Amino acid sequence: MPPAERASNERFNRNLHYFYPKGTCFEHISAQDLTTLLLQINQRPLKVLNWQTPCQVMLTNLSKNLD
Repeated sequence: MPPAERASNERFNRNLHYFYPKGTCFEHISAQDLTTLLLQINQRPLKVLNWQTPCQVMLTNLSKNLD
């Protein structure tokens, strides 16, 4: 994994552990629950994205590519 991606990965893991502490058994967590959690995480504004959400950045980039 390139060094630039490590911080993002660690931040995601921190967010995930906020909702599901380390050692959580994921056998009893539904795919729907995980999908809902991922949406919540991706709707949080991030300083590295100038306080935009990852979803906002993705949609902005997609619209630029369509033009």
